[in-house]
Formats: sequence, structure tokens, C-alpha cells
Amino acid sequence: MSTESRAEAAARPEHVHSLDVLRGLLALLVAVYHFSAWTHFFGSGTRASSVAAILGIYSVEGFFIVSGFCFFHLYGDARFDAKALWHFYIKRVLRIAPLYYVVIVLGYLLGRSVGPVSGRRVAENVTLTFGLFHPNHAMVLGGWSIGVECVFYLAFPVLAWLLRKRSALYLGMAALMLIAYGYALSDNPAESRWVSFNRYVQVPNHAFLFLWGGVIADLRRRVRVRVAGWPLIAALGVVAVVCSHWQGVLQDHYDVMTSLPRARLLLACFVITLLFSLHPLGDGAVQRWLRWVGDRSYSVYLVHPFASLAASMLVPVTRAPGWAFLLALSLTLGFSALAWWLVEQPAIAWAKRLTQSPHPAASRLALPSLPIEAPTRQSSG
Repeated sequence: MSTESRAEAAARPEHVHSLDVLRGLLALLVAVYHFSAWTHFFGSGTRASSVAAILGIYSVEGFFIVSGFCFFHLYGDARFDAKALWHFYIKRVLRIAPLYYVVIVLGYLLGRSVGPVSGRRVAENVTLTFGLFHPNHAMVLGGWSIGVECVFYLAFPVLAWLLRKRSALYLGMAALMLIAYGYALSDNPAESRWVSFNRYVQVPNHAFLFLWGGVIADLRRRVRVRVAGWPLIAALGVVAVVCSHWQGVLQDHYDVMTSLPRARLLLACFVITLLFSLHPLGDGAVQRWLRWVGDRSYSVYLVHPFASLAASMLVPVTRAPGWAFLLALSLTLGFSALAWWLVEQPAIAWAKRLTQSPHPAASRLALPSLPIEAPTRQSSG
């Protein structure tokens, strides 16, 4: 490695592998939430089903925080000239689009497409711009969060410039929190749940979470304390006990998506992400497996509905919901590994070839951690 290359490598921010683990856990929790609902494994109106619902719903919210952390941590100080912007967006598109397109086609072929098919909707999904119009225009299950993320991608170079000063970052976060209050931190009981959910998924209701991630990145830079393994587990246990005490059995999952329950659970997401960001991940067998899952979290998020479909064809849900649940979870890991090998890795390699000689300002534009993407040591560009 040349002296210049060593200097550039030393200047790059540390890759926080513990957040790879968190991202993988969040993706699995979304799958567990859906599998528990589809198989009725935990029953209906039970504490177990309520816990699964809360974990699944707020795992998606956690994705947005993790994404914001990684963007601001990895290249919040980057200078984006024309070439750097080109490299940035090439990597973003090739990281997200290929598998997203595959899932759309598979859903259509298997009769599991989401929503009506129209020329405008197809165009929005092909260009990944549906989040600008309405995240629920996504043509894959759970794709609304991908639409929101793509808006963050589009806006980030401008945000990095506007929020370069710490005071601007914190004031921007506060302003976006006030905007979100009018979307779903407040509740309108007269609305139908579908209308409420359509409002809930919109970008202004989640944008502040992206900046929360930026705040955590700033705190991590300023705080020298690091949280070891057992203290991290103990702290997570305390958060879980407190949240369990706050929230009883759910009769309607939307009850935790608004008002005070939402504020409390979002605070828990913030604390958990901060704790993970302060944890120096070890290299044991468990940590390596968790990082493996984290690397494939985008695949887990997108392919788990197909794993559930396959499991239901092999094990009757009405007769053996527990076995159907476990089989769906196992198939999710297998399908995600296949998707990573066949789709994600080739797309990452293609992005590297297209950005072979990055501008110095773009040399730090490694693939960020997203609610739906899985950067790895191999995939960092």
C-alpha cells in the first residue's frame, strides 16, 4: 500500500461493526413480527404477540436511526463535487435497486404483488422515487421504508452541507421532530386505520430519526466511554423491562404508533442504537454469525415474505403454527444468503468497477448501513 493510500485509509472513519449486528437483529425482528402474525404462533391479543408487534414496528424505526448514524459517521465531513456525487448515487442505486427489482418480479410471478399495477406506479418503483410521492406506492411488502430511505439518500449531500455545524444538526433535528408531531406523534381517533397508516409512513414522520442517527454519531465522536458485552446486555435488559412496564397487551397494533407510546418507544430505539454504537464488537463465533446476518439484512427484509410462503406450502399453518414459524425463519436465512450471493454481491462489485478511481472527496464514500442494506468489510468502497 502506498504512503498516500495509507494516509487515506487512516483518515477514514472507523467502521462500527456493532451496528452491523444491530441491523441484522432488527431485520430478523421484522421477520419474526410478520411470521407471528401470519402463523398466529403467539396467538392473538397476548403479551407475546404484543411484544412481537412492538419489536417489529420499532425495528423499522431503528433502521432509520442506524442509517442516519452511518451516513453522518462515515462521510458527514465529505466534500461532494460532481464526481463524488456521481459515485455516491451510483453506489446507492446499485446497492438497493437490483434486489428490489428481483423481488418485484418474483411477487408478480407468484401472485404476491403489492397493490395495483399502473404505469405511473411502475415508473416510481423503477426509479426508486416513490417515496417522494407516497411511500405506500411501493410494490413490495414493507417497501414503504425503502422509499423513505431513498429520499434520505437523495437529500443527504445537501443535509451534510447544511448540518455541518453541530448546532445546525441539533436544531434541524428539533425542527423535524416538531413537524413529525403533526403526522403521527399525535393521533386522530376518528380516522380509519388505513388513513392513519398512510399518514404514518410518510417521510416527515420519520425524517427526524435520520438526524437522531447523526446526533448519535456526534455523541460517539465526543464520548470516549465504550460499553462492553455484558454491560450492553444488562442495559438492553433494563430497557426491555421498562418498555414492558410501560406497555400492556395490545388490542390494536396502531396503539403504539402514535402519541405517548410512540414517544417512549422511540426513546428506547435511540438509547439502544447509542449503546450499540459504543460497543466494540469482539470476534467470537456468536459475533461473527450476528455480523453475517447483519451483512444480509437487506435480503432478510425483502425475501422473508417468500420464505413464509414456501414454509406454508410445506407445513400447514393451521396444524403446526410453531413448526411453520421456525421453518419460515430458517428459510429466510437460506433465501437471504442466496440473494446475497446471486444479486447483492455482483451489484456491489459492479458499483466498485464503475467507481474505480474515486475523487479524494469521494474516497470515503463506503456503502453506509441502511435499514435495508448490508455493507460489509468486503463491500466497503
